[in-house]
Amino acid sequence: ANGAKKIVFAIDENSVDDSRWQTGHELQRENYSYILEKVLEISWLGVIFKPKAAKTLRKRLGPIANLLEKAEATGRCYIFEDSVKGRYSTIAPPILAGLSADVCVHAHLAAGTAALECALEGIPTLLIDREGTIDSKLNELPKGKVIFKDWPSTIDAILEHFNNPAGIPGFGDWSSIIDE
Repeated sequence: ANGAKKIVFAIDENSVDDSRWQTGHELQRENYSYILEKVLEISWLGVIFKPKAAKTLRKRLGPIANLLEKAEATGRCYIFEDSVKGRYSTIAPPILAGLSADVCVHAHLAAGTAALECALEGIPTLLIDREGTIDSKLNELPKGKVIFKDWPSTIDAILEHFNNPAGIPGFGDWSSIIDE
């Protein structure tokens, strides 16, 4: 309704204060900032976030929370934020956000269950291997079509896919390993 012709679901796996034990806030801030900047730049692009822990999202994002608010004001950025009282996690399952999008992006190869839900449904699903995960089955997926090293190259590929009427063949396609 607000001009989004193509929508990206960016999967948020949460973050903690001490990045030695899980992804730190800075890594999540990067996950949000790259796609939010593109939403603000490109009037036909939308984004959906389904944070694992929405109650702490804006605090964890720090200065990026302002960028999030600007994107929300366009009407082309949606966040699944509802949580059950007393629970830490967001109610919405990842597949709900995935089915609302044209492409899903999971920014961690080391933890890919939310991405797997989307790939099982046949939604083009991309993985960013920022941590350099070596021994994952997911590394067998095609580089440059499913696996990317960083957000800039992922966004470039998404925009190329969206701007090509036929899309990029095999883009986000997990069929080569999905049965395994």
